[in-house]
Amino acid sequence: MDTRSKILTVEKAAALVRELCLKQQSLQVVTGYFEVLLAAHVEALSRLKEAPGQPRLLALVCDPPDPVLSAAARAEIVAALGVIDYVVTAAPENREQALAALGVKQVTAFEPDDERRIRQLVQHVHRRQRG
Repeated sequence: MDTRSKILTVEKAAALVRELCLKQQSLQVVTGYFEVLLAAHVEALSRLKEAPGQPRLLALVCDPPDPVLSAAARAEIVAALGVIDYVVTAAPENREQALAALGVKQVTAFEPDDERRIRQLVQHVHRRQRG
């Protein structure tokens, strides 16, 4: 399966959300940078997926302050995770607009944890270079 088929435009994702609501199926939206994909991401996403009602997981990939990878590359990486059902990308200035267009009530934001993890990784690499 080409996992890039999981990557949707905001418009297609909004239509999907409406369809899932009509079918009374649950959807969990997760936002994050996914700049460096870590086991912690997979563990957190797996916990959300295992919630009662087995919701569909939609990841909204946002841009960090100073991205290394393009949003498209990060979207492809996240889409390759089996636990993720759909992926949407949003530029920083469009994040809130994308969430509003999706019309979802529950959002889990990974950005604060992503920022902390990126900082820790950079510090670790710097320590290793000096040591």
